[in-house]
Amino acid sequence: LAVSAVAGGLLHFGVLLPLMKKERILPFWRWNPRHPEVMKVGRAILPAVWGLSVDQINAFADTVCASFLIQGSVTALYNSNRLMQFPLALFGIAMSTAALPSLSASASRQDWKEMKETLNFSLRLVFFTVLPAMVGLIVMGTPIIELLFEHGRFTHRETVLTNAALVAYCLGLPAYTSVRVLVSSFYAMKDTGTPVHVATFCLLINMAGNLALMWRWGVGGLALATALASFANATALFWILRKRLGLMGGRRLLTTLLQSLGACLVMAAVSAGLVYGLPGSLLWKVPLAVAAGGGVYFALARQMGMDEFQHLMVLMKVKRNR
Repeated sequence: LAVSAVAGGLLHFGVLLPLMKKERILPFWRWNPRHPEVMKVGRAILPAVWGLSVDQINAFADTVCASFLIQGSVTALYNSNRLMQFPLALFGIAMSTAALPSLSASASRQDWKEMKETLNFSLRLVFFTVLPAMVGLIVMGTPIIELLFEHGRFTHRETVLTNAALVAYCLGLPAYTSVRVLVSSFYAMKDTGTPVHVATFCLLINMAGNLALMWRWGVGGLALATALASFANATALFWILRKRLGLMGGRRLLTTLLQSLGACLVMAAVSAGLVYGLPGSLLWKVPLAVAAGGGVYFALARQMGMDEFQHLMVLMKVKRNR
Protein backbone atom coordinates (compact mmCIF):
# COMPACT_ATOMS: atom_id res chain seq x y z
CA LEU A 1 0.00 0.00 0.00
CA ALA A 2 2.81 2.42 0.89
CA VAL A 3 4.66 1.64 -2.35
CA SER A 4 1.44 2.19 -4.32
CA ALA A 5 0.96 5.60 -2.69
CA VAL A 6 4.51 6.66 -3.59
CA ALA A 7 4.16 5.31 -7.13
CA GLY A 8 0.88 7.20 -7.54
CA GLY A 9 2.52 10.46 -6.43
CA LEU A 10 5.41 10.01 -8.84
CA LEU A 11 3.02 9.18 -11.67
CA HIS A 12 0.99 12.30 -10.88
CA PHE A 13 4.15 14.41 -11.07
CA GLY A 14 5.21 12.68 -14.29
CA VAL A 15 1.88 13.44 -15.96
CA LEU A 16 2.27 17.14 -15.15
CA LEU A 17 5.81 17.49 -16.58
CA PRO A 18 4.86 17.39 -20.31
CA LEU A 19 2.11 19.94 -19.69
CA MET A 20 4.53 22.21 -17.82
CA LYS A 21 7.08 21.86 -20.61
CA LYS A 22 4.45 22.83 -23.15
CA GLU A 23 3.74 26.01 -21.16
CA ARG A 24 7.50 26.60 -20.67
CA ILE A 25 7.25 26.58 -16.89
CA LEU A 26 9.47 23.60 -16.05
CA PRO A 27 10.80 23.84 -12.48
CA PHE A 28 14.49 24.57 -11.94
CA TRP A 29 16.64 24.99 -8.84
CA ARG A 30 17.67 28.47 -7.72
CA TRP A 31 18.41 28.98 -4.02
CA ASN A 32 17.28 32.43 -2.93
CA PRO A 33 15.17 32.10 0.24
CA ARG A 34 15.28 35.86 0.93
CA HIS A 35 13.71 36.83 -2.38
CA PRO A 36 10.70 39.09 -1.59
CA GLU A 37 8.24 36.90 -3.50
CA VAL A 38 9.56 33.74 -1.85
CA MET A 39 9.15 35.30 1.59
CA LYS A 40 5.67 36.52 0.65
CA VAL A 41 4.63 33.01 -0.39
CA GLY A 42 6.21 31.58 2.75
CA ARG A 43 4.20 33.89 4.99
CA ALA A 44 0.99 33.09 3.10
CA ILE A 45 1.52 29.34 3.05
CA LEU A 46 1.93 28.87 6.81
CA PRO A 47 -1.77 29.46 7.62
CA ALA A 48 -2.74 27.28 4.65
CA VAL A 49 -0.57 24.43 5.96
CA TRP A 50 -2.26 24.69 9.34
CA GLY A 51 -5.65 24.74 7.61
CA LEU A 52 -4.81 21.49 5.83
CA SER A 53 -3.49 20.04 9.10
CA VAL A 54 -6.87 20.66 10.76
CA ASP A 55 -8.42 17.95 8.58
CA GLN A 56 -5.70 15.51 9.65
CA ILE A 57 -6.18 16.42 13.30
CA ASN A 58 -9.91 15.85 12.87
CA ALA A 59 -9.29 12.41 11.39
CA PHE A 60 -6.82 11.55 14.16
CA ALA A 61 -9.28 12.65 16.86
CA ASP A 62 -12.04 10.55 15.26
CA THR A 63 -9.75 7.52 15.17
CA VAL A 64 -8.80 7.94 18.83
CA CYS A 65 -12.47 8.18 19.81
CA ALA A 66 -13.34 5.14 17.66
CA SER A 67 -10.73 3.07 19.51
CA PHE A 68 -12.91 3.33 22.65
CA LEU A 69 -15.91 1.82 20.85
CA ILE A 70 -16.67 -1.78 19.89
CA GLN A 71 -14.16 -3.82 17.93
CA GLY A 72 -14.06 -2.93 14.24
CA SER A 73 -15.03 0.71 14.76
CA VAL A 74 -11.67 2.12 13.62
CA THR A 75 -11.74 0.04 10.42
CA ALA A 76 -15.37 0.98 9.76
CA LEU A 77 -14.58 4.66 10.19
CA TYR A 78 -11.57 4.43 7.85
CA ASN A 79 -13.36 2.47 5.11
CA SER A 80 -16.44 4.70 5.15
CA ASN A 81 -14.24 7.80 5.00
CA ARG A 82 -12.41 6.41 1.95
CA LEU A 83 -15.72 5.86 0.15
CA MET A 84 -16.90 9.36 1.01
CA GLN A 85 -13.60 10.87 -0.14
CA PHE A 86 -14.10 9.60 -3.70
CA PRO A 87 -16.89 12.02 -4.73
CA LEU A 88 -15.24 14.73 -2.60
CA ALA A 89 -12.01 14.44 -4.60
CA LEU A 90 -13.84 13.98 -7.89
CA PHE A 91 -16.11 17.01 -7.58
CA GLY A 92 -15.16 19.22 -4.61
CA ILE A 93 -11.39 19.38 -5.05
CA ALA A 94 -11.66 19.45 -8.84
CA MET A 95 -14.16 22.31 -8.76
CA SER A 96 -12.17 24.38 -6.25
CA THR A 97 -9.00 23.89 -8.32
CA ALA A 98 -10.77 24.89 -11.54
CA ALA A 99 -12.48 27.91 -9.97
CA LEU A 100 -9.39 29.39 -8.27
CA PRO A 101 -7.83 31.01 -11.40
CA SER A 102 -11.12 32.70 -12.35
CA LEU A 103 -11.75 33.82 -8.78
CA SER A 104 -8.18 35.15 -8.52
CA ALA A 105 -8.48 37.06 -11.79
CA SER A 106 -11.73 38.69 -10.65
CA ALA A 107 -10.26 39.56 -7.25
CA SER A 108 -7.13 41.10 -8.80
CA ARG A 109 -9.36 43.39 -10.90
CA GLN A 110 -11.60 43.98 -7.88
CA ASP A 111 -14.52 42.89 -10.04
CA TRP A 112 -16.59 41.62 -7.14
CA LYS A 113 -19.73 41.09 -9.22
CA GLU A 114 -17.90 38.72 -11.56
CA MET A 115 -16.29 36.99 -8.60
CA LYS A 116 -19.68 36.42 -6.98
CA GLU A 117 -21.06 35.04 -10.25
CA THR A 118 -18.14 32.60 -10.53
CA LEU A 119 -18.51 31.54 -6.91
CA ASN A 120 -22.27 31.13 -7.20
CA PHE A 121 -22.00 29.01 -10.32
CA SER A 122 -19.20 26.89 -8.82
CA LEU A 123 -21.36 26.14 -5.78
CA ARG A 124 -24.36 25.31 -7.96
CA LEU A 125 -22.26 22.95 -10.07
CA VAL A 126 -20.96 21.35 -6.86
CA PHE A 127 -24.52 20.77 -5.64
CA PHE A 128 -25.56 19.41 -9.02
CA THR A 129 -22.76 16.83 -9.09
CA VAL A 130 -22.31 15.91 -5.44
CA LEU A 131 -25.96 15.47 -4.39
CA PRO A 132 -26.55 12.38 -6.59
CA ALA A 133 -23.30 10.92 -5.24
CA MET A 134 -24.49 11.58 -1.69
CA VAL A 135 -27.93 10.03 -2.24
CA GLY A 136 -26.46 7.11 -4.19
CA LEU A 137 -24.00 6.22 -1.42
CA ILE A 138 -26.74 6.46 1.22
CA VAL A 139 -29.19 4.30 -0.71
CA MET A 140 -26.69 1.73 -2.01
CA GLY A 141 -24.12 1.88 0.76
CA THR A 142 -24.68 -1.64 2.02
CA PRO A 143 -24.37 -3.43 -1.36
CA ILE A 144 -21.36 -1.30 -2.31
CA ILE A 145 -19.59 -2.16 0.96
CA GLU A 146 -20.51 -5.83 0.55
CA LEU A 147 -19.06 -5.85 -2.96
CA LEU A 148 -15.84 -4.04 -2.06
CA PHE A 149 -15.03 -5.24 1.46
CA GLU A 150 -17.14 -8.21 2.62
CA HIS A 151 -14.56 -10.91 2.06
CA GLY A 152 -12.48 -13.08 4.39
CA ARG A 153 -12.73 -11.83 7.98
CA PHE A 154 -14.82 -8.80 6.96
CA THR A 155 -18.32 -10.06 7.81
CA HIS A 156 -21.84 -8.64 7.54
CA ARG A 157 -21.42 -7.18 11.04
CA GLU A 158 -18.56 -5.01 9.77
CA THR A 159 -20.66 -4.05 6.73
CA VAL A 160 -23.46 -2.75 8.96
CA LEU A 161 -20.94 -0.85 11.09
CA THR A 162 -19.25 0.71 8.05
CA ASN A 163 -22.55 1.66 6.46
CA ALA A 164 -23.66 3.48 9.63
CA ALA A 165 -20.58 5.70 9.42
CA LEU A 166 -20.90 6.08 5.63
CA VAL A 167 -24.47 7.37 5.82
CA ALA A 168 -23.51 9.97 8.44
CA TYR A 169 -20.41 11.04 6.51
CA CYS A 170 -22.39 11.40 3.28
CA LEU A 171 -24.90 13.75 4.91
CA GLY A 172 -22.04 16.24 5.07
CA LEU A 173 -20.86 15.84 1.47
CA PRO A 174 -22.48 19.10 0.24
CA ALA A 175 -20.74 20.93 3.09
CA TYR A 176 -17.33 19.30 2.53
CA THR A 177 -17.35 20.21 -1.16
CA SER A 178 -18.73 23.72 -0.57
CA VAL A 179 -15.95 24.45 1.93
CA ARG A 180 -13.35 23.64 -0.74
CA VAL A 181 -14.84 26.19 -3.13
CA LEU A 182 -15.45 28.84 -0.46
CA VAL A 183 -11.87 28.56 0.81
CA SER A 184 -10.64 29.13 -2.75
CA SER A 185 -12.50 32.46 -2.73
CA PHE A 186 -10.57 33.59 0.34
CA TYR A 187 -7.29 32.44 -1.22
CA ALA A 188 -8.17 34.42 -4.35
CA MET A 189 -8.44 37.52 -2.16
CA LYS A 190 -5.06 36.64 -0.59
CA ASP A 191 -6.73 35.94 2.73
CA THR A 192 -5.35 32.65 4.08
CA GLY A 193 -6.07 33.49 7.71
CA THR A 194 -9.88 33.56 7.85
CA PRO A 195 -10.44 29.98 6.61
CA VAL A 196 -7.88 28.76 9.18
CA HIS A 197 -9.60 30.55 12.06
CA VAL A 198 -12.97 29.13 11.02
CA ALA A 199 -11.55 25.63 10.54
CA THR A 200 -9.89 25.72 13.96
CA PHE A 201 -13.17 26.72 15.60
CA CYS A 202 -14.98 23.93 13.73
CA LEU A 203 -12.31 21.49 14.92
CA LEU A 204 -13.46 22.24 18.47
CA ILE A 205 -17.08 21.72 17.38
CA ASN A 206 -16.12 18.35 15.89
CA MET A 207 -14.36 17.21 19.05
CA ALA A 208 -17.27 18.28 21.24
CA GLY A 209 -19.66 16.49 18.88
CA ASN A 210 -17.54 13.34 19.07
CA LEU A 211 -17.81 13.26 22.85
CA ALA A 212 -21.54 14.00 22.76
CA LEU A 213 -22.57 11.54 20.03
CA MET A 214 -20.13 8.62 20.07
CA TRP A 215 -21.58 6.92 23.14
CA ARG A 216 -25.11 6.99 21.72
CA TRP A 217 -24.54 6.24 18.02
CA GLY A 218 -21.02 4.76 17.91
CA VAL A 219 -19.07 5.32 14.69
CA GLY A 220 -22.18 6.85 13.15
CA GLY A 221 -22.06 9.51 15.87
CA LEU A 222 -18.39 10.25 15.12
CA ALA A 223 -19.11 10.64 11.41
CA LEU A 224 -22.19 12.76 12.13
CA ALA A 225 -20.11 15.09 14.32
CA THR A 226 -17.72 15.59 11.39
CA ALA A 227 -20.64 16.34 9.06
CA LEU A 228 -22.16 18.87 11.48
CA ALA A 229 -18.79 20.59 11.96
CA SER A 230 -18.40 20.84 8.17
CA PHE A 231 -21.84 22.44 7.83
CA ALA A 232 -20.80 24.95 10.49
CA ASN A 233 -17.60 25.61 8.52
CA ALA A 234 -19.42 26.13 5.23
CA THR A 235 -22.08 28.35 6.82
CA ALA A 236 -19.50 30.55 8.55
CA LEU A 237 -17.39 30.97 5.41
CA PHE A 238 -20.46 31.79 3.28
CA TRP A 239 -21.69 34.32 5.85
CA ILE A 240 -18.29 36.06 6.02
CA LEU A 241 -18.09 36.27 2.23
CA ARG A 242 -21.62 37.64 2.08
CA LYS A 243 -20.67 40.39 4.54
CA ARG A 244 -17.64 41.28 2.44
CA LEU A 245 -19.08 40.98 -1.06
CA GLY A 246 -22.82 41.47 -0.61
CA LEU A 247 -25.66 39.22 -1.78
CA MET A 248 -24.41 35.85 -3.05
CA GLY A 249 -27.37 34.63 -5.12
CA GLY A 250 -28.94 32.49 -2.42
CA ARG A 251 -32.19 31.97 -4.37
CA ARG A 252 -30.35 30.46 -7.33
CA LEU A 253 -28.43 28.17 -4.99
CA LEU A 254 -31.65 27.07 -3.30
CA THR A 255 -33.33 26.45 -6.68
CA THR A 256 -30.47 24.21 -7.82
CA LEU A 257 -30.49 22.42 -4.47
CA LEU A 258 -34.22 21.66 -4.63
CA GLN A 259 -34.18 20.63 -8.30
CA SER A 260 -31.21 18.32 -7.74
CA LEU A 261 -32.80 16.76 -4.66
CA GLY A 262 -36.03 16.16 -6.57
CA ALA A 263 -34.16 14.38 -9.36
CA CYS A 264 -32.15 12.46 -6.74
CA LEU A 265 -35.31 11.01 -5.18
CA VAL A 266 -36.35 9.48 -8.51
CA MET A 267 -32.77 8.32 -9.12
CA ALA A 268 -32.69 6.68 -5.68
CA ALA A 269 -35.94 4.79 -6.34
CA VAL A 270 -34.61 3.43 -9.65
CA SER A 271 -31.20 2.45 -8.25
CA ALA A 272 -32.67 0.83 -5.13
CA GLY A 273 -35.20 -1.09 -7.20
CA LEU A 274 -32.44 -2.54 -9.38
CA VAL A 275 -29.87 -3.38 -6.72
CA TYR A 276 -32.33 -4.75 -4.15
CA GLY A 277 -35.07 -6.07 -6.42
CA LEU A 278 -33.14 -8.04 -9.05
CA PRO A 279 -31.73 -11.51 -8.35
CA GLY A 280 -28.11 -12.30 -9.03
CA SER A 281 -24.62 -11.12 -8.14
CA LEU A 282 -23.76 -7.67 -6.82
CA LEU A 283 -20.84 -7.71 -9.26
CA TRP A 284 -23.19 -6.68 -12.06
CA LYS A 285 -26.16 -5.27 -10.12
CA VAL A 286 -24.22 -2.45 -8.45
CA PRO A 287 -22.68 -1.07 -11.71
CA LEU A 288 -26.08 -1.41 -13.42
CA ALA A 289 -27.84 0.48 -10.62
CA VAL A 290 -25.20 3.23 -10.65
CA ALA A 291 -25.39 3.65 -14.43
CA ALA A 292 -29.19 3.56 -14.53
CA GLY A 293 -29.50 5.97 -11.62
CA GLY A 294 -27.04 8.38 -13.23
CA GLY A 295 -28.90 8.20 -16.53
CA VAL A 296 -32.22 8.95 -14.83
CA TYR A 297 -30.73 11.88 -12.91
CA PHE A 298 -29.24 13.53 -15.99
CA ALA A 299 -32.39 12.90 -18.02
CA LEU A 300 -34.51 14.64 -15.37
CA ALA A 301 -32.00 17.51 -15.14
CA ARG A 302 -32.26 17.97 -18.89
CA GLN A 303 -36.05 17.81 -18.73
CA MET A 304 -36.08 20.52 -16.05
CA GLY A 305 -33.72 22.67 -18.13
CA MET A 306 -31.13 23.02 -15.38
CA ASP A 307 -28.33 25.44 -16.32
CA GLU A 308 -25.78 23.24 -14.59
CA PHE A 309 -26.62 20.30 -16.84
CA GLN A 310 -26.33 22.44 -19.98
CA HIS A 311 -22.95 23.79 -18.86
CA LEU A 312 -21.71 20.30 -18.03
CA MET A 313 -22.66 19.12 -21.51
CA VAL A 314 -20.83 22.07 -23.07
CA LEU A 315 -17.70 21.26 -21.07
CA MET A 316 -17.83 17.61 -22.16
CA LYS A 317 -18.31 18.64 -25.79
CA VAL A 318 -15.33 21.00 -25.63
CA LYS A 319 -13.19 18.24 -24.09
CA ARG A 320 -14.18 15.78 -26.84
CA ASN A 321 -13.32 18.32 -29.54
CA ARG A 322 -9.89 18.88 -28.00
